[in-house]
Amino acid sequence: MILLLVLLSVIITGIGFTLIGICIVAKKLGKRKILEKCRDHRFSVGIFHPFCTFGNPEERILWGVLSALQSKYPHYRYIVYTGDIDSPPEKILSIAKLKLNVTLASPVEFVYLQKRHLVDPVRYPRFPRLSINFGSIGLALEAIWKFIPDVYFDTVGYTFMLPIFKYLGKCRVGCYLSMSPDILHAFSNRGYNNQNSRNKYVKILQKITQSKLYRSCYSWAGQCSEVILVNSSWTENYINRQINCESKVSCVYPPCPVEKLEESIVRDEDDTTHVQIISLGQFWSHADHPLQIRTLFQLRQIVSEKEWERIQLVFVGTCNSTQDSARVKDMEDLCKHLSVEENVVFKLNLPYDEVMKELEKSLIAIHTMNCDPFGIGVVECMAAGVITVAHNSGAITKDITVDHSGCRNAFLASDELEYADAIKHIIYMRNEAKVLIRNQAKLSVDRFSESQFKKTFLDATDSFFK
Repeated sequence: MILLLVLLSVIITGIGFTLIGICIVAKKLGKRKILEKCRDHRFSVGIFHPFCTFGNPEERILWGVLSALQSKYPHYRYIVYTGDIDSPPEKILSIAKLKLNVTLASPVEFVYLQKRHLVDPVRYPRFPRLSINFGSIGLALEAIWKFIPDVYFDTVGYTFMLPIFKYLGKCRVGCYLSMSPDILHAFSNRGYNNQNSRNKYVKILQKITQSKLYRSCYSWAGQCSEVILVNSSWTENYINRQINCESKVSCVYPPCPVEKLEESIVRDEDDTTHVQIISLGQFWSHADHPLQIRTLFQLRQIVSEKEWERIQLVFVGTCNSTQDSARVKDMEDLCKHLSVEENVVFKLNLPYDEVMKELEKSLIAIHTMNCDPFGIGVVECMAAGVITVAHNSGAITKDITVDHSGCRNAFLASDELEYADAIKHIIYMRNEAKVLIRNQAKLSVDRFSESQFKKTFLDATDSFFK
């Protein structure tokens, strides 16, 4: 009984000191915000995106948000929180231009964060989303100490940062969720790290993430946001289940360079000398690139040797870490193991113009990510007139593709047999049928254009940024 009272008093004392510390920090932050306003009285918008120089499709959301806001609120002050401490503003903007063909109308400011490693997936080989959620709290404290905006907008999906800016920084808070941000989805749908389930520490983490307490904390953190934008109706359904605030959630498809691709790609319908299959995207583990190589092996079994000599699978993607490089090496080894290495090419970190050339040369695109929350790469391929075979799951089936007789804009598959059959079918299709699918695909992706993103984003946030 005495030990229980002592333990209880220690807990109460700890909570008391914590609350006192929070009050002191909040008071100091309030003073810093007043001083900052005296130096620059403009309304400020802080946008959180710690990785700005990879050139991946997710960065299109950052630049799309900035471009849209600058067009409507040109006199606001825009600050980007980034962890790219070795990249000056000019370099960050030049990379956006080189890799994504994105240019802003006006300059933006960058606040450099030293503790980006707290949200670096490389640091957390197991349960990255759970670890990043907690690590983001420390990064949020650094960010808010360096600059307190009037409005904080998260473009990455670090939900646990939202309460920090709302309650300590007294900011209005909003977010754009470009992926299902909770690790609970990984457990329930992808069997994430099942091979480690015997490990007692992994079991403990499973219990934490599946517990009502964690779910409640996640839901509470998400509800701190005044406006929640999601990248697909598939993600919207998931977020509504997890956060339970349907009135705040709006679906705003991410910006894709649809117009540029449709205008720039000139396709030679009479070119029958080769069949290029393009795989466009980052080398993530859940992208399941080995399935694409196994598909190529299966395809070899069902086409003639003469046809096989015409086929080439080209991987076009960004490789930004040692983990990405290791996955590429594993893929090269798998190609050799299956004896398809002569028909596979890896083209890494290409500038945007070179990516366009590869799309122009490609007849078929392949996508194999299970439960993809959107699929910008799929949209880009369809807009470029590349006939796409995509994974039959997630937002691909719910938001992007139409796969039924008379109104097809892509093909769907789930395993290497289905992928190989679909690719073979496309190869032997008549030109008229290919043109019909290409036209249908181009018509269907107009709703994912940059101009449409700008309109829907500004409509959804009309009262939020004022």
